[in-house]
Amino acid sequence: MAITVKTYKLTLLLLCTAWIFTGCNPSKKAQSSSETHSANFHRATFDTYYLEGLKQKTLGNDGDARLLFERALVLAPDHPAVLYELAQLLERNRDVDGALIRMEKVIEQEPNNIWYLGYTASLYDRTGQYANAANLYGQLTTMQPNQPEAYYEQASMLLYQNKLADAVVVYDSIEAKFGFNPEVSTQKVKIYQQIKNTEKAKTEIEKLIEFNPDEVAFYGMLAKIYQQEGNTKGAIEVYETLLEKSPDDPYIQLSLYEFYLQTGEVIRAEESLFQAFKNPKLDIDSEIGILINYYRQTETDRSEMPKVYALLDAVVEAHPDDPKGFAMYGDFLYRDKRLEEAREKFYQSIKLDNSRYLVWSQLLFINSELQDVDAMLVDSEEAMELFPNQPVVYLFNGLAHLQKEEFKEAAFSLEQGQGLVVDNPAMQGQFFSNLGDTYYKLEKYQQAWMNYDRALKVNPQNDYVLNNYAYFLSVQEENLDQAQQMSFEVVQRNPTNATYLDTYAWVLFQQGDYTNAVMYLEKALENGGSSSGEILEHLGDAYAKMGNTEQALNYWKQALEKGGASNKIEQKIEQQQYIK
Repeated sequence: MAITVKTYKLTLLLLCTAWIFTGCNPSKKAQSSSETHSANFHRATFDTYYLEGLKQKTLGNDGDARLLFERALVLAPDHPAVLYELAQLLERNRDVDGALIRMEKVIEQEPNNIWYLGYTASLYDRTGQYANAANLYGQLTTMQPNQPEAYYEQASMLLYQNKLADAVVVYDSIEAKFGFNPEVSTQKVKIYQQIKNTEKAKTEIEKLIEFNPDEVAFYGMLAKIYQQEGNTKGAIEVYETLLEKSPDDPYIQLSLYEFYLQTGEVIRAEESLFQAFKNPKLDIDSEIGILINYYRQTETDRSEMPKVYALLDAVVEAHPDDPKGFAMYGDFLYRDKRLEEAREKFYQSIKLDNSRYLVWSQLLFINSELQDVDAMLVDSEEAMELFPNQPVVYLFNGLAHLQKEEFKEAAFSLEQGQGLVVDNPAMQGQFFSNLGDTYYKLEKYQQAWMNYDRALKVNPQNDYVLNNYAYFLSVQEENLDQAQQMSFEVVQRNPTNATYLDTYAWVLFQQGDYTNAVMYLEKALENGGSSSGEILEHLGDAYAKMGNTEQALNYWKQALEKGGASNKIEQKIEQQQYIK
């Protein structure tokens, strides 16, 4: 168990460091020795440097102040008050080591000055010299036995050194001198648990319970001690006492849940967990934390999902006005591919709080997976208003417009979104790819080719881009050799993809290689392409170019029947010839 260090920083009173001020002279002895130390000591000059140094320090002119203090030290070497002021300047400018060097000289001369000792101890603390700090704080407890701060600091320094037994001695001194303190007692409990002294830990907890019998946490600490000892009966008795005191406290039920899990009583653990989850007094963040653990556990083992969904029902019932519960519910449903239900939970979450971008992002992805273009358009437009700097919402908005054949609007959203992408090449590639498709539909072919090229710079093996780029080049009868090379690369990686086979065949068709075009189109039919009117029409076109009108008519008629063929299919059948 980690020991939490309770830190009480000494309040260092502003030293009256100018020895020239009457009645405030923490370094009178050192100043007197300094006056006799140097034959070159000029009191008036020293006063000028010192006082001006204090002034510049107060004004924040640290460089000027430091120079003046250094000049004063030339006249009075190792003057404690000047060294102290200089140390503070160095610390303020992050030179803690330099400050400590000065203060070590100071306390050599003024070993009984509580202000100097306290400040030096704090510097030892900051530089990790905990043993030296503990020694100085120990001196301060002797010099000021009725001031508690030094005791706390000494105990903290001992804890940093893992001197746990010594720290307990200091805490005992605090309690003996200043009376019972629950923070001290709690710290002692942690120490005793770490050194495996459960009897003393229980004694301290019992003192805490006596001090505040209504504090649930103290009983929980005692129950855990019993658990560590293997005293299940004792632990249960503590929890029963707790329930009698606070029957509606959900945190007691959570403690019981953890206890029963550790003792292997799974059914009782689940009963306690459900009791806690159904209680509106249990904060939702505690519930979300438990559900996140279940989310991880159920990634591989789905057997507990019925219980998890029951817990999710309990969360949203207990906290119907909190968006977090609905969002968490949606995450589980989305993972289980229950998309419609997940979307409904995310809508409920957004209705309660529409400021959470991640919920909107999930919602847009679900709309896309459901192919609900109308919902994707409406939701992305609202998200664009709420999150104008998030490129993803523009991407979905552009995709929605593209699918609705609103190409100008698609181009506008996609151009806006791609300008917002930072350090995300994959997303940038998605924008370029969709801009290529959009500009092609707008018949802005050069802009289409430019964006496809950009997308391929991001990912040279993007089969979707390579396929579309090759197909559109072939339709426009541009750069057919480039189109053939790109399409062939895609087909080699995807030899059973009917769409990619169709594209490659059409490039060959445009190059006049009708025999190979037929071969690849027939492969496309074998791999699911027989349901595509476009692929059937292309095969008819290839047979027509080869002079096989009978086969051409056969496939054109199938294409007409399947749907999806060009608007010239009936004309081809009627005239029994290929029409460009």
